[in-house]
Amino acid sequence: MAKQENNGSMVTVGSRSLPLYTLVIGFLGLLNAILILTAIIIGIYCGKVSEESAPDQITAQGLIIEVNQLQIMQTEAVKAQKEAEQAVEKELREHQQLKLLLGLNKTLIDSIQRSLEVLQVERATLKSNSSDMRDSCGRCQSGWLLLNTSCYFHGKSASNPGRQNWQDSRSDCIRRGADLAVINSLEEQLNLFEFLPKMDPRIRPWWSTQGGFWIGLTDIQTEGQWVWVNNVPLQNPGYWIIGEPTKSQGTEQQHCVAFINLKNPRKTFFDDPCEQQREWLCKMEPKVSFLNSHVRLKTAYILIVKMDTENAGTFDGSYNKLIHQEDISGDELTLYSNQEQEQVSMSVLRPESSFKHYKRLTVSLAVLAVILLAVDIGLGVYYGKFTDGQDTIMDISAEVAKLQAAYDTAIWHRDEAKKQLASEIREQQITKWELDHQKSRSMDYLKLSDNILMEIAALKSHIPMIKEGCRHCLPGWTFMYSVCYYFAFSDAFSPRSWQEARQFCINQGGDLAVIDSREKHLAITELIKNYRVPSRPIAHSGFWIGLRDIEEEGIWKWLDGTRLTTGYWNDGEPNDSGGEDCAATYPRGNPFKAWNDAPCNHILKWICQMTPRSEG
Repeated sequence: MAKQENNGSMVTVGSRSLPLYTLVIGFLGLLNAILILTAIIIGIYCGKVSEESAPDQITAQGLIIEVNQLQIMQTEAVKAQKEAEQAVEKELREHQQLKLLLGLNKTLIDSIQRSLEVLQVERATLKSNSSDMRDSCGRCQSGWLLLNTSCYFHGKSASNPGRQNWQDSRSDCIRRGADLAVINSLEEQLNLFEFLPKMDPRIRPWWSTQGGFWIGLTDIQTEGQWVWVNNVPLQNPGYWIIGEPTKSQGTEQQHCVAFINLKNPRKTFFDDPCEQQREWLCKMEPKVSFLNSHVRLKTAYILIVKMDTENAGTFDGSYNKLIHQEDISGDELTLYSNQEQEQVSMSVLRPESSFKHYKRLTVSLAVLAVILLAVDIGLGVYYGKFTDGQDTIMDISAEVAKLQAAYDTAIWHRDEAKKQLASEIREQQITKWELDHQKSRSMDYLKLSDNILMEIAALKSHIPMIKEGCRHCLPGWTFMYSVCYYFAFSDAFSPRSWQEARQFCINQGGDLAVIDSREKHLAITELIKNYRVPSRPIAHSGFWIGLRDIEEEGIWKWLDGTRLTTGYWNDGEPNDSGGEDCAATYPRGNPFKAWNDAPCNHILKWICQMTPRSEG
């Protein structure tokens, strides 16, 4: 047990006596050494941190500037992204509306096409009925021609370019309820010559082709004895071409007769091997009753859909700024030290002067310890500030990285939206082109429908005239204003000169038309305009009429001898250019400018007229 002596200068520890100030001074010296070492270490770290702090400060300032710039750039990028996305949404809405219009137009076109098909069928039916009535007044089958009191069919074979042998041709006629044609009179011969297709006169010689039509005349039973298929022998000398018939020689047996249209109507027969491939002519008796065909006009109502598009709608977006909060906390380290102090007995070992000296030294060391402690604390605070600055730089760097990532993401979305916008604009342009194409098609279909409706109306208006003509006129003639007219519309009749056209009309019992009233002229002009072939030039679309100035130039007279009082000449006509002494009417839009004078040898279609034969 330590004991302290009364003078306080010595301390007895166990069996040893130690001076009190020596222990205090030693403790303070050790403490000061520790504080100095701590200050040196902190100073070294502060030096290193100080060397690094200058560029870190610059880095921190740069990072702050970069943060501000990135925030601005990100805001602009997000704004651009929103604008691009809004533009995409707008284009998508417009494209959707275009697709809707495209679908409606497709439905409309389908409807127009269906209506057009109905109209085409109706037009074909009306044309067929009109043709049947015009050709035979309904007394012959469809496709047959009525000449006087018999029906004729011009047969062709689809399997062998319109031709077959005599026996097969007869079989075809029998299948149709007829037989090969038997020509009983000169009148019938002349009618067939007029109405059957003519052979091209430029072909020489005429027998070098497979032209002509098989008729029902043979000498199969007895060579040289020609017999019709109704078992009636040929009564007259026949209408043989010069040099015909020829006698069969060797293996070439010429026992069947064909009819060919050359220049002379009385020379059309020739004999030929029955196995030869030719077209054929069937004949049968007409029906007793007329054909009454009633076709209902199916009017196609076309719904034109117009759709207004309206672009609306917005795209809302939001941008949340990144906010960095820095929480800095420090741990307070509290050092607690507890010492048990033993009661010692202090013994005075040295004089009073030594005691004062130790006391001053102890006080000095204690003050030095306090100063060193303050220095250590200051250095610690200083070092803490530097380390806090580095943490701040790290936090700013992290914020920069986040802002950069957000900016890059906004830029990527903006670019993707722009790509989508460009793609959508391209697709929308294609849809617009397709829509324009559909509109053009629908307009074409509507125009075609209007034209067909006009044709149907013309056919419907003509059919009553044909029916009336069947009561008063020959088959194929039209009854208007108490006169029978024949219009050479059929392609079977090639254009002819004025004199040839007149001869045709005379053969039918009439003459070229005399148009001596405004009403007749307007009706005839409207009719030929409705039947005009659009592809044929107007110069080749005229019809000869019974008007000429051949007796005296400039004095135009009708064939009945009456002088022309009111003409419907085209501008600048008549002009007698190159000896134009015959008149023709043309299907012009203005009916009061329909006539032209033309050379009489010019080839055109024609209009015949005759007085009605009966009243019904």
